[in-house]
Amino acid sequence: MTPAELLVAYRARGVRFHVVDATLRVSAPRGELREADWDVLAASKPALLRLLTEEGRDWERLTVADVLAVFPGARVVEDGQPAVWPPAGGWIPSSALDPYTSAPPPGPCPICRGTSWHWAGGWTCARCHPAPGAARGS
Repeated sequence: MTPAELLVAYRARGVRFHVVDATLRVSAPRGELREADWDVLAASKPALLRLLTEEGRDWERLTVADVLAVFPGARVVEDGQPAVWPPAGGWIPSSALDPYTSAPPPGPCPICRGTSWHWAGGWTCARCHPAPGAARGS
């Protein structure tokens, strides 16, 4: 069996391979690998290391065009931007509204300005997120 076939066969069994500082790391579900499997992996270790290292380089060469070819209809919305989460304006600071206090928030909902609250694991706006079974429009 070639190293590529070994990788496919073991990955199908849930075995994961990682190269960390030129060391082969193998993780598998409990009881999945027997002594014979470890012997096969040890005998194939140099070839597996080469194959996994090259596989990692393939990811480094991946381009936006490659991704767009796999996902037809996808489009690029930003390019050259730092990966920041949440995006600017994508969250509301919660310093004025603590949903985990014992009493409902004293102010209005920062989204809809409603003032009706119900408990749903934290205080939740009844207009934005009606309680299950609540009448609509109330």
